[in-house]
Amino acid sequence: MTVGGSFLFDGTEMVGLGMRQRRRIWGPGMAMVFQDPSTALNPVMKIGPQIAESIRTHSNLGRPR
Repeated sequence: MTVGGSFLFDGTEMVGLGMRQRRRIWGPGMAMVFQDPSTALNPVMKIGPQIAESIRTHSNLGRPR
């Protein structure tokens, strides 16, 4: 079976990009939205710290002092 196709994101061809190039796009330009909240959020953690963790990770911000 042969599978082919193309996937453009903001004018960039995503098929064939290396991991390093994809990571540059994933954080600031693209994110996954999980449809099942039980797999997307940690139920033992408050929502604020979970969202803050994601923002810090993808915007090069450090931990608050």
